[in-house]
Amino acid sequence: TILVHCQKANKTEAELAEEARERVEIEEFKKVPPIVVDFALNETNFFDYVTSDSEWFIFFYNPRCRYCKKAFREWQKLPQAIKDKNIKFAGVDVVEVTEDFRRAFKTNWVPQFKYFKKGKVYTYDVDANRTVELWKEFLEIGYKNLTAEPMPRLPTQLELAFREFKAFFRE
Repeated sequence: TILVHCQKANKTEAELAEEARERVEIEEFKKVPPIVVDFALNETNFFDYVTSDSEWFIFFYNPRCRYCKKAFREWQKLPQAIKDKNIKFAGVDVVEVTEDFRRAFKTNWVPQFKYFKKGKVYTYDVDANRTVELWKEFLEIGYKNLTAEPMPRLPTQLELAFREFKAFFRE
């Protein structure tokens, strides 16, 4: 007890306050329900649903990420807020997809939100501002100010086999 007490004495008030805030955040995180999207996409079904003639706003997440859980609480309100639009909503658990899928969709960090429209991809790239109002504005007009990226594609079986072949001979 004395050792712990002495260690605390060496810390500044700001450091102690930060530690207390982190403990509270961890406890709050434990109370947040898990992410359960109404419609889950993965690499097996993604291209069956997300086609050039459909509009999707997709939440890429890690179910263990506290920022994803926080964003999810707000994101799940969005379909109701823009129900007059013909936009479908889904989620992709990035833990459950391959590295090729994550690389193709540039989801090295989460949470990420991508709008798919007419075969193009628009990334909602505002880290701190994940609110229904801002997403709604993005889906109505904000995406028009971005440079669209083409729909990514995954490597074919032949490309994957060739990659393994090259790796085998490198070793």
